[in-house]
Amino acid sequence: MNVRGVPAFPGSGCGKTPSWTDGSAFLSDVVLSTRARLARNLSGCRFPNSASDDDLARVAKFILTAANRLQERTFRSMHVVDISALTDQEKAVLVDSHLTSVAHVVAGKNRYAIVDEHQTVSVLVNEEDHIRIQVILPGLQADAAWRKADALDNDLSDELPIAYDDHLGFLTASLANCGMGLRMSIMVHLPALALICRLPSVWQAAGSLDAAVRGLYGEGAQIPGDIYQVSNTLSMGSTELQTAGKLTAVGTYLQAEEIGARELLIKTRYSEMEALITGAQESLRDAERLSVEDGISILSTLRMGHLMGFETYVTDRVFSELVAALRGGTQLIASADDRARDVFYQETRRPALFRNKIRSERTALLSESIG
Repeated sequence: MNVRGVPAFPGSGCGKTPSWTDGSAFLSDVVLSTRARLARNLSGCRFPNSASDDDLARVAKFILTAANRLQERTFRSMHVVDISALTDQEKAVLVDSHLTSVAHVVAGKNRYAIVDEHQTVSVLVNEEDHIRIQVILPGLQADAAWRKADALDNDLSDELPIAYDDHLGFLTASLANCGMGLRMSIMVHLPALALICRLPSVWQAAGSLDAAVRGLYGEGAQIPGDIYQVSNTLSMGSTELQTAGKLTAVGTYLQAEEIGARELLIKTRYSEMEALITGAQESLRDAERLSVEDGISILSTLRMGHLMGFETYVTDRVFSELVAALRGGTQLIASADDRARDVFYQETRRPALFRNKIRSERTALLSESIG
């Protein structure tokens, strides 16, 4: 298994998009994607946050060698990305595609990502833990995501000495992950609930199912466009299948609440919705630059408009693909010297990127209706 550069993600010149942007999956009009992530560590090795460069290099060699032995069975369609060899733009591609984290791409050398060709599976080497196995699927697919991650974990565990305690379970760098080492999450879009000021009560109900809420780029991140990550809070005292079941219940609940909010807005505030959506269309039409916050807010409004029956042409698929191509990670990753230049470049390219994508979708939908 050779170490290679960043694969063909949006903005990399090849036009390939992550599989989670497929807008035809179960409940994908509210639940954009489902992620299952397993944290594992090697016995007798320091956690990455306290390891030396030599320690990290030795751990990486163990893991990549094991992956190479499993290439024909498990890693056939995957290749290794050396994070430290990437440009800031390429790192942002990985972050915006939700295949790795900001912390991973800025941590330095001896960090790798093993990524499959569909951008469904990624194995992160030397992130917060030695191994982070991640599966991300479109729509609400908690059980399927967990089972796929579990199968990969079983194969790697056959090849590597995984740190495990009979009483504590899997040993992880963070006590919050100790036990199952499992964090499951759904990425949801809830603009209608935000407009009717129902989100606080919705999050309270979700909390009763042991769910926590984060922003688009993780903990502590701002939440533009009403896109949220909702994940399990418990890694002990529950089984993996119970965790997947609770997340499915949360996703189903959020789906019903958001659809109800849309219907209420159409019935009681139609003129306001029409003005809001028209304003977003005009803002995009006239924009010469768009920040991440403004860009995703416009997309959020136009997608909500499409789901309400307005002709915005921001379908579920277009919305997810443009979110994956935002390059908001650039301003989190770039060095201080390069940040202003990189942010300016991204802000000036976004309006044309958005307009061209929406125009193409309009043409395709009109062609389908004529045909």
